[in-house]
Amino acid sequence: MIKTMTWQVNFLVKLIGIVMIGMSAALIGYQLSAVMKKRIDMLCTIRFIMEEILNEASYGKEILPEVILAASLKVDGREKEWLLCLHEKIRISGEYDFIHAWKESLDVLRHTALKTEDIKILESFGNRIINLNEDRLSGIIDNYVRTLDEHVNHLKSEYAVKSRLYRSMGILTGLFIIIIVI
Repeated sequence: MIKTMTWQVNFLVKLIGIVMIGMSAALIGYQLSAVMKKRIDMLCTIRFIMEEILNEASYGKEILPEVILAASLKVDGREKEWLLCLHEKIRISGEYDFIHAWKESLDVLRHTALKTEDIKILESFGNRIINLNEDRLSGIIDNYVRTLDEHVNHLKSEYAVKSRLYRSMGILTGLFIIIIVI
């Protein structure tokens, strides 16, 4: 009787362990897919921010720090922190040191879902702004929005393939581990 109960308890512990391992491996695949989706969402939000900055600069005739502050009111999360940091750095250093303030403010976005290549695209925008008159700013932002669109479209096509791959590999890894444990 005791041997039978011990066997049943061992079987249940093993079964629970197998289920937990399988679920965790499958969830890793879903987590990788979610991180990639978050990256795309952040880039889309940054694109929205650029359009808002362009609209505010074109129609509001505001100075750049005020335009950035107005754009920060329309977003949440790390993007808002980034814009507020940028606003503060521009306010402290002045509009004419925009390139330096832009690069320093990007530190807020470095530990997010964005990858190094995304940060480099963002840095390139800051490097292009030398003269902050309205026409030049409008052209630079339009060009930058197109660049972001191309990058996001590329990532979306990658996401369609890789998210399915990540999820499938997570499930297959879980099944593989289950088979080994059994």
